[in-house]
Amino acid sequence: MIADPDELTTARGLDDAIIGVGYRCGQPPVVVYAVERVIEILMTRDGMSNDEAIEFFEFNIEGAWMGNTCRYTDEATHPRQSARDSAE
Repeated sequence: MIADPDELTTARGLDDAIIGVGYRCGQPPVVVYAVERVIEILMTRDGMSNDEAIEFFEFNIEGAWMGNTCRYTDEATHPRQSARDSAE
C-alpha cells in the first residue's frame, strides 16, 4: 500500500524533518519525523535553546494525540540530549 500524501497528517513547519512514512498493520500510514531535525528547526526558526526546544517538542509535538493518523518520531540514530543530560 502506498500512502496518499493528501491523507497524511503533518506538523506545520516541520517538513524538513520528515524522514519517511510509517506503515502499521490495520492502521493508516503516518508521517515519520527525525527528532534531532525537529529540535534543530525549533532552535533555528523559533530561537529556542536546546532545552526549550526539547521541552516544547516533548509536550507539544510528541505528546500531542491527533488520532490514528498521528505522526511518529524516530530517534534511533540521534537521540535527543539536553544540556542537563550531557552534564551528568
